[in-house]
Amino acid sequence: MKLAVKSVNSELINLIENRTGFNEVIAIENFEEVKSLKKVSHLLCEGSEMENSDLLTLGQESHELNIMIYNEGMSSSFEKACITNGVIPVDTKNENEIVNFIQNKWEHKKLDHKYENVVAISGTHARSGVTQTSLGLAYELSETFQKKVIVLGLSPYSSGELANTNIEISFGELYDRFYSSIEDDATLFEQLGKVDGFHYIPSNRDLYKAAEFERGPIVNMVNYLKERCDLLILDCGSFYDSFLPITGLELAENHILVATQEHEAIEQYKAWNDQIFKRVGLDFEHTNRSLIVNKFVDQSLITVSQLESELECSFLRAIPFFPEANDQVLETDILVKGAEKKYNAAFEGIARGFTNEEGIKKKKSIFGFLKRDQ
Repeated sequence: MKLAVKSVNSELINLIENRTGFNEVIAIENFEEVKSLKKVSHLLCEGSEMENSDLLTLGQESHELNIMIYNEGMSSSFEKACITNGVIPVDTKNENEIVNFIQNKWEHKKLDHKYENVVAISGTHARSGVTQTSLGLAYELSETFQKKVIVLGLSPYSSGELANTNIEISFGELYDRFYSSIEDDATLFEQLGKVDGFHYIPSNRDLYKAAEFERGPIVNMVNYLKERCDLLILDCGSFYDSFLPITGLELAENHILVATQEHEAIEQYKAWNDQIFKRVGLDFEHTNRSLIVNKFVDQSLITVSQLESELECSFLRAIPFFPEANDQVLETDILVKGAEKKYNAAFEGIARGFTNEEGIKKKKSIFGFLKRDQ
């Protein structure tokens, strides 16, 4: 791999040469040089107000070129513009932090924190059932397997409110407190809402702020919460034009993709994958990733095998179609609490896969990192 670097920081260039796996690191003075260089796969540059628009245009036009821009004090609107145009924004000028980002994003090396007890649940398209899947899994793990579980909502446009339970603190209420690490603040955890044995933090409640959230506080929040539970579930929703779901998907070492047997599931997810995920460096091949088919019916033109193939994700479990779901969720908040046996059995099976418990007649789950308490 060849990396072109547009920066006057010679120390940064030396660190990249010594700590990354790039075969060649080439210093450039302008973006036109990138177009003339052969086999340059990556571009790193320092942000400049005079040249930011040129860089975004380059990102839009050069889909095969991986681009990262760094600077301090990036605005949330510019960061979102970067994501939209396939450019990875890094809000720092610290050389070591920049190299860490390069290793994580481009060489798929994990950062200092470990996220093996973090699972990101995301959907192929709107109304695929991500929030109820997150809540159902949390309910089974806490009730059946006595695990300490936290569900953190990272959906920018759907808060995931419960019909019968008032949760005071949502993601938005926590966000401002995590601009700096507060790992020693024990009182904060005690304030989090609890539902049927697990903690639940609903997603963003203010649509106006959806584009304003930055990566740093989200990382701090995840780091704080994951140390206080057996499993942290990130409800990432089904819209990926914000740092809320993108950061969750980036950090988690375990992923569950929720799909339905609809053509929209395939087409919408492929669009997100091609236009957002690939262009910001999200590579799910380096994570534990499985497919849940929600609202499953036997007689459907779109089969589980087709979804596996089209979405490039291994099948984990089908959750059967539940005709009374809309009414039931109004009564019990969490569908699994009042659903029929087949529906409940599906969630118990998924939860069992996270614990390595015996009794399920399948291969050992890739998610089996939780141990039952002795």
